[in-house]
Amino acid sequence: MPVPRGRDLLRDPRFNRGTAFTAEQRAALGLTGLLPVGVLALEEQVKRSYQQYQAQPDDLARNTFLAALHDRNEVLYYRLLAEHLFPHALLHFEDFGASNARRILNTYRDTARVFNDDIQGTGAITVAAVLAGLRVARSRPSEQRVVVFDRMVDPKTMVGDPHRDLGL
Repeated sequence: MPVPRGRDLLRDPRFNRGTAFTAEQRAALGLTGLLPVGVLALEEQVKRSYQQYQAQPDDLARNTFLAALHDRNEVLYYRLLAEHLFPHALLHFEDFGASNARRILNTYRDTARVFNDDIQGTGAITVAAVLAGLRVARSRPSEQRVVVFDRMVDPKTMVGDPHRDLGL
């Protein structure tokens, strides 16, 4: 995949490094005149971004700040996470396919908080529903009889009608 040039590069958060581009890189990539004159090393950008992150008034503002940073400069976003936030952050990902998701979970489970929606999400939702039901019923798990029914419905085509198939 070729690296975009000029404004297209600055619009692509995968390649945008903001003011970390050196004068030589700016000339080679058609960025001259599109960025402030000063060059700010990535380490300095991370430091400044972390200060801006800490200055946000609440969790919603911090999340909005991170989302905006991700949308404009992924290089800085991931460096900020790696240097300051990964010990306290959860990496939530989905749609990688079961084999890739399992590989990523196994690779990073001891070094980062990772959560895959496809593999762990279904279980988490199921447990949350059971716990909520127990709370409403003011009951304990040992007092319940559990039945698990998995129709294996294809979510892309919604083939199968569990009500029809069960005669309901």
